[in-house]
Amino acid sequence: MTATVAIAVSMKMTVAAMERLDRRATPQMPWPEVQPTKVLGFLDIFGGWDPSLAVVMAAALAVSVPGFTLANGRSRPLLTARSIWPTKRDIDLPLIVGAALFGIGWGLVGLCPGPALESLATLSPGIIAFVAAMAAGMALHDVWQKLQPKLRNQAAVANADG
Repeated sequence: MTATVAIAVSMKMTVAAMERLDRRATPQMPWPEVQPTKVLGFLDIFGGWDPSLAVVMAAALAVSVPGFTLANGRSRPLLTARSIWPTKRDIDLPLIVGAALFGIGWGLVGLCPGPALESLATLSPGIIAFVAAMAAGMALHDVWQKLQPKLRNQAAVANADG
């Protein structure tokens, strides 16, 4: 069994367990219009790949690319003094880890962060758990970022003494 298949199977089992838990916890409230099987089908490129989410992504690009092109071509933005465009272009470990965590969360629950926040209105326990886990991850990231300079300084001192 390849790693991709193993991950896909474990994600499918987790999603099924969350759906059963959600139905038991709130039988009067249906699971919101979240289709984890759609997301898993899209992510399963070596199995029964479902390309329908690619249409959503293409539509997002069709809207955003002209907007970014227009904004980038302006000498000054409309509502602020200056544009702040990202300057970092290299692919590093934090980018890879962040992308992997995003993909795992998306695959497990079938939600991106924006729709997850919107779905909080359903009061679904699965959605609430996802948003709580997402918030905890963001908080841990902030703590980690604040610890990094201290850890680097301690390592530098240890190397200098050593």
